[in-house]
Amino acid sequence: MKILYSDSIDMINMTNERFMNLFLINILANGKTIPFVFDTGASITAISESIADSVGAISSSDLVTVGGNTGMTETVSKSIIPTFKIGKNTVENLSVIVVPDNKLDFGFDEDGNSLRVNGFLGWDVISNFKWTIDPHARKYIVEKPELTDNKDQLYWDNMPIINVQYDNHNMYFGFDTGNTESMFSKEFTPFLKTKQEKKDEIAGIGGVIEEDVYLIDNIKLNISNKSIEIKNISVLKRDVFPTKNFKVMGLLAADIVQNHKCIIDFMNHDFQLI
Repeated sequence: MKILYSDSIDMINMTNERFMNLFLINILANGKTIPFVFDTGASITAISESIADSVGAISSSDLVTVGGNTGMTETVSKSIIPTFKIGKNTVENLSVIVVPDNKLDFGFDEDGNSLRVNGFLGWDVISNFKWTIDPHARKYIVEKPELTDNKDQLYWDNMPIINVQYDNHNMYFGFDTGNTESMFSKEFTPFLKTKQEKKDEIAGIGGVIEEDVYLIDNIKLNISNKSIEIKNISVLKRDVFPTKNFKVMGLLAADIVQNHKCIIDFMNHDFQLI
């Protein structure tokens, strides 16, 4: 992959399309404007088979096994997108995974809106830029990252990892903007004050599974000196994502960014809620 950065800071309006509470970003490929889910939890960009055909993706014989927060895995093919743009920035020869269209069709929401996506812009691309996401103005500010100093707030261990404080405990969570709701893993179980159980549906590329979880009605976390409250959190009785070097307490998802500007700058290990 090669990136030809814009000479200036780029401001991109969020797409008018909505997919639940996830953030969508337009890319321009082969003369087509295509909304993708902005997905920090995807280590590699994923596109549907129909989108791969429409943007002139070059298929390869490589196969890769991918997994997600459902714990299920899927074997998919890989292709190369010769060129596409994010705002004024050009990305060349990006290797992507290609997923059957039906695997990116999640039916309809409670209002009857289609829950079908074209693809997920993954960490392989996201990590190469500095982003400011403004959910109120519905804009992305995209910059070429410049090395300044290590903030020790953002790491990588099979997915982005962020520093979080809870009840005087320092913890690590995965950061997954491609998931609609935050969820905690079995590692958080010792911190539960009560163990109210329920059944929850967990969705991912591999499908939807139902499992028994514990429920937290609400919880307050501190992220980059910003106090946030999230509600109705499921605590799974398993790990939610494989990591090697970090003990991860769960995934913080798109719901933590709904009311705050968010800065993602992997070059400087910087993650902020403003």
